[in-house]
Amino acid sequence: QKEREHLITQLAQEKQALAESEQRYRIMGEILQFGIWLTDAQGKAVYASQSFLDLLDMNMEQMQGFGWTDKLVPEDVEPMMNKWMHCVHTGEDWDHEQRIIDRSGSIKTVLSRGRPVRDQKGKITAWAGIHLDITDRKKMEKALQKANQRYELAVTGTEAAIWDWDVSRCKVVFSPRWKTMRGFAENEISDSLAEWKNSIHPEDKPRVIKSIRAH
Repeated sequence: QKEREHLITQLAQEKQALAESEQRYRIMGEILQFGIWLTDAQGKAVYASQSFLDLLDMNMEQMQGFGWTDKLVPEDVEPMMNKWMHCVHTGEDWDHEQRIIDRSGSIKTVLSRGRPVRDQKGKITAWAGIHLDITDRKKMEKALQKANQRYELAVTGTEAAIWDWDVSRCKVVFSPRWKTMRGFAENEISDSLAEWKNSIHPEDKPRVIKSIRAH
């Protein structure tokens, strides 16, 4: 009788510990935007955090297997699957940016990262990973790229000699026009602060350097 009671108590404690572990697991998953994901050894999805299911506008059953790929931008599906299957077969870490169509029809860019889970013999038994929303970061990168393109067009489309000094990195960039005005081909002079200093007339150099240090 005592052994039975002890066994029942032990099972109850283990059940409670498991429930608490699962709760912590869910909480950690929901802290991350779009949370965590799990697949089986063959790479088929078995679990995703609720925040990711909400993004997909799917329930757990609909998402499982490769059902979640229905929400990828269509032209991204094949290259993503090829890359994923390569990782599944080789055991390489998974690191991929994927575009997902959310319930409103908008496109979210999600960074998916994961690693294989192995048993004591090194055999892959599952995959586990996270999803991160990088939509805003990608928009900023695209805006910066456009700004740089406009800058390049402005530089190449004007007769003005343009130079840009990144003080924090002590790096100077000279436009091709700046170099040709000094009688150099573009590859004959480097983009360095020393080149700029050497271009200042010796009589003007103390005044110019003093003015720069004042700012």
